[in-house]
Amino acid sequence: MPAMTLVNLQDLFHEVTRQIFPALAAGLIRPAFQQQGQPGVNVPDSVIYIHIENEAQYWDKLRQITTARIPGNEVEGKETTLYTRVMRVDWYLYGPSSFDNADILRTYLLSEPIREFLNLYNVAPIRDINPGRRAPEMVNGQWRERTDLSALFNVATTRDATRPYFAEAAITVNAGGDEQTVEISQ
Repeated sequence: MPAMTLVNLQDLFHEVTRQIFPALAAGLIRPAFQQQGQPGVNVPDSVIYIHIENEAQYWDKLRQITTARIPGNEVEGKETTLYTRVMRVDWYLYGPSSFDNADILRTYLLSEPIREFLNLYNVAPIRDINPGRRAPEMVNGQWRERTDLSALFNVATTRDATRPYFAEAAITVNAGGDEQTVEISQ
């Protein structure tokens, strides 16, 4: 499976959120920063914004890199890099039920059906999900109930690249005036 792009991750977590809140209209689950702007919402509406970004973690720094020959290609090889990206997903929940919805979201992110669904995309939640944080917000002179929830996810990532591949090389060793050339080939 190719590496998940930001758009892939946004679509994935939009679908996860929709599965957890099937009664919420799809248009009320939105990316946090849309280039074309956000449509307005009424104060009593339940709306969920999703924001995704990389998180610096230990596992994100480890890489497994392998190189293999490409059959029939004598000058190039395939380099495969495997690593785990750690992504932080923030949900900004608005509406009178935002606090309770954050708790439902937190609970269901670790449920078996959601974990199995995420596993299809090589994504796994990191089990330590803190409770939602209330953050009421003033909108057009009126307070809106808002709760923020963050969770970390491991994303198994594979990146392939074509690299020059040397089928043979000549190495010359010079030790105290004595020179010797060694031919290495496959």
